[in-house]
Amino acid sequence: GGSLEIAIDPWLLQAMRLIQELDQASTVLYPELLIWSRNSGTDDPPVVKHNNEVTYLAGSADYGMLSILPFHQSPISNDRIEYVLLNGENAVRGLHLFTDNDVFNVCEAKRASKSLEAHEPQVIAECLAIASRANDQRSFKHLAFTLTSGEVWIFGVVDAEKRECFRTAELKLNMRDPTAVKHSTLRALMMLIMIWNTQPADVIKEAMTAYSNKN
Repeated sequence: GGSLEIAIDPWLLQAMRLIQELDQASTVLYPELLIWSRNSGTDDPPVVKHNNEVTYLAGSADYGMLSILPFHQSPISNDRIEYVLLNGENAVRGLHLFTDNDVFNVCEAKRASKSLEAHEPQVIAECLAIASRANDQRSFKHLAFTLTSGEVWIFGVVDAEKRECFRTAELKLNMRDPTAVKHSTLRALMMLIMIWNTQPADVIKEAMTAYSNKN
């Protein structure tokens, strides 16, 4: 939280502008997306079970970004989008996709004090919790996520039904010396941010696994 999220905000806001301008899409950003609290209206927090471990999830994800591309929109979805912007609650229980091809990306911002990989279980668990608690669970069979410290970025997809995770290698930026950051690295980062916020998670998963499935 705090200063770290301020460092991440420009990337997300720039992505939202690009998506809106290039794809003429509607975007909704959910900061501190509530997964569960004692006042969230449900009795128990979502439970994620893995092997012999049980994890109860409370609190919130740092961000959730919803993108609705124009060729998927209809007058009904436009009305719903307006309602979400004006009246929607910032919580998983009120979260739903407007069409099967809408995109939702779970974003977690972490400090660079330890390996970013150490935070993967948290964001994976958040994706599973969101899939189990969202109103329209069918739309959340797959969830995309972005995990970053601002300098290191990991992009991934969680298959909520099979409980599998697919992710990219780490993409690293040296923000202590911005002049040393290659333009190609910046382009790659923005392209990944755009892909993860404009393509359905199941499509990304298919692209990530296409080569391995052939071998």
